[in-house]
Amino acid sequence: MAVATLPTYSTPVGKAVWLAAFGLVTGATFVLDRRERGSLARRSRVLSTPRGSVEVEITSAGPDVLVLHGSGGGFDQGTWLAHALALRGHRVISMSRPGYLRTPDLETNDDAVELGVAMLDALGVERAAVIGWSAGGMSACGLAMRHPARVSALVMLSAVSGPVTSTGLPLALYFVRTGSHVNRAILAAMGTPTGRRLIAELARTLAAPERRLPGVLRDIAISRSFPAPKAVVVPTLVIHGTADGAVPFEHAERTAAGCTNGELVTIRGGGHFCCMTHQDVGGRVRAFLAST
Repeated sequence: MAVATLPTYSTPVGKAVWLAAFGLVTGATFVLDRRERGSLARRSRVLSTPRGSVEVEITSAGPDVLVLHGSGGGFDQGTWLAHALALRGHRVISMSRPGYLRTPDLETNDDAVELGVAMLDALGVERAAVIGWSAGGMSACGLAMRHPARVSALVMLSAVSGPVTSTGLPLALYFVRTGSHVNRAILAAMGTPTGRRLIAELARTLAAPERRLPGVLRDIAISRSFPAPKAVVVPTLVIHGTADGAVPFEHAERTAAGCTNGELVTIRGGGHFCCMTHQDVGGRVRAFLAST
């Protein structure tokens, strides 16, 4: 049986086919980006607080959970994480951290923490569980340390607790390595309908990258001087994969060592997106929140 193959790039026909394919992909990406930019504005609202303005999306109903997204994200990535963890029994408050989308940039992690508290005040929320994913872990941990009375429980998921990379060439290499890691996670999740839905939703959180870059650079700068967590007294669940290529497992160990009432859950072979590739992660988070 003959097997059809695409023409190679070295032939005129091959060049035309591959250039056409590239054009189609580029055009589709542009159309998707333009559509999602409009969707972002419709989904969220901007609150004015004494600490500055902050963008937020609130979904579902139940006990309050504040979700703090990772680098390159925004409120939409926080909502995506809540879907990945299946937090259907909670009111999810997902904010764009400083430097992301419609939340203006701020200089320090303490500034970001106080903005989060001011946002809770504006929403009339006295206490909430807090989930920090990836670089969002710094603000989540800072909130638990500075304002423990406002935090009913803390989840540090694949979370940063110290330096990850620097700028320049190391940053470029880090993005390449992380991109490869994301691709592996996507392939691992493709086998189930839930995984495919999460992948499609995650792709939509890539819109308007220039409005996310200031936050990425701020996260990198803050992580370089972020002190190891200590004296975290609120109930804490630390979940991290041993094969995390974006935030090494040592970050989880450093966080757990600073918690007086914490539990470290090790996901053997899990990567940075273990929330998407390992269904037991969502179950552990939901059980923990229900117990606190």
